[in-house]
Amino acid sequence: DEIQECINRSAQAILRCFKTVKDWTVESEGPRNRTFFDRITKDIEIVRVALLLTGCIQGIRNTVQDYLNSFAQYNWLWHDDKDASYQKFMKTTPSLDDFDHKLRSFGEIENEITMTNDIQNIGALSLRTVSIKSQLKSECNRWKIKFSDNLHSQAKNKLEQLTEYIRMTNGKVTREVTDLDTLSFIMRLLVDVRERE
Repeated sequence: DEIQECINRSAQAILRCFKTVKDWTVESEGPRNRTFFDRITKDIEIVRVALLLTGCIQGIRNTVQDYLNSFAQYNWLWHDDKDASYQKFMKTTPSLDDFDHKLRSFGEIENEITMTNDIQNIGALSLRTVSIKSQLKSECNRWKIKFSDNLHSQAKNKLEQLTEYIRMTNGKVTREVTDLDTLSFIMRLLVDVRERE
C-alpha cells in the first residue's frame, strides 16, 4: 500500500508540474495561454500509461500474496511445539528406521527451502527471500537437533541400562553351581537372557 501510494503521489506530482509549463506549439485554433498539462490530458496514450502506473502495484498484489503464501507450508517450523511433537512421535513407538526417516524429512525440507530463489521478481517488485530462507533453515535445524538430541539421550539411557543388566547378569552367571537350587537359578537366568535377545 505504501509503495502504491508513493507511486500515485509521484505520478500526480509529475502531472501537476506540467500545469505551469506553457505549451509552445503554435496552432491556429485554441488559446495562446494553454499549458502542457492540457495537451497531455488529451493524449489517450499518456493517460493510459498514467493509469497503468498508478495501478501497477495493485495489479501484482495478489501475485505477491500468493508467493508469500507459498512459505505458509513451513509455518509449523515456528508454530508447533518441538517437545510436544517429539512426545507425539514417541507415542508411536518408533524404530530406528522411523527416526532415520524423520531426520531425513527435516533434511529434505531444508533442501526445499534452499532451492527457493533468493530474489523473486514479480512485476516491478523484486522480493529478496534470503532472510526468510535463513530463518526457516535455522528453525528446521532446531527441529533436527531436538529430535537427534532426544534420540541420543534415549540411546544413551538404554545403553546404560543394558550395560548394567550385562554386568549384573555376568555376576550371577559366574556363580559356582553347588546345588540344584543354584543350577535352577542359573537356568532361569539363561532363559531370561535368551528372551531379552
